[in-house]
Amino acid sequence: MVAFFLSAHLIAYCMPYKNLKGLFAQIEPLQKELELRGGNGLDAPALNETRNATWHLLCAMEATEEVERADQIHKAERHAQRAIYDCREALLLLALDEFRKFDEAYSLIPVTPVLPTYLEIRQANKSAIDIIDNARRDNGSKREAFYLAMEEPLQVVKKNNDLCANAREELNKHITNENEKRRKEIRDRKLIIITIAIAVFTLVAAILAVPQFNNAVFKNVPTGSHEEQPKQPEGK
Repeated sequence: MVAFFLSAHLIAYCMPYKNLKGLFAQIEPLQKELELRGGNGLDAPALNETRNATWHLLCAMEATEEVERADQIHKAERHAQRAIYDCREALLLLALDEFRKFDEAYSLIPVTPVLPTYLEIRQANKSAIDIIDNARRDNGSKREAFYLAMEEPLQVVKKNNDLCANAREELNKHITNENEKRRKEIRDRKLIIITIAIAVFTLVAAILAVPQFNNAVFKNVPTGSHEEQPKQPEGK
């Protein structure tokens, strides 16, 4: 009977922490992913919120009053939710920046023939930016209210980035072919110009080689063609 009572008491004591445990279970993989993706500096807000959540958790564990314990657990949950929001926002910003670099790299070639959904991808990324802006504007420091709002756009942008990454090989082939085509066009234009120049030079040389044309062009006067002076009568 005593064992049953202690077991029931332990379960009742642990139940309020169940939700908090689930939140902490979400924070860890997000922070690891953020670290792996090189989010230096972007992880600071999430780490700060995690530290605050841990502090309130410790306060709850040593609280003697049920009301105080519940209040501390609630505060810990709010900080944990903010940490999740900060991680997802940071990861979303990194994913959007990854797409921006892709978009800039292939801005001069048509992408849709290789990636037909490219316009939809760009629109989805714009919507993700709007979600971030709205969350920042609407909630201020109360990021816990929006910690779930970042999950869907984050997954969408990451999936779209994978599609873009898979299209890189074909797009690079297209760039190589276009560059080779431009180099060939430049070579052909140079060859045409050189051919025309040689033809013109040859024609001019041929024309100048004909005496009649030579005289006509340069108005040459034959040597010894000066008018003779009238002869003086003999004996004078």
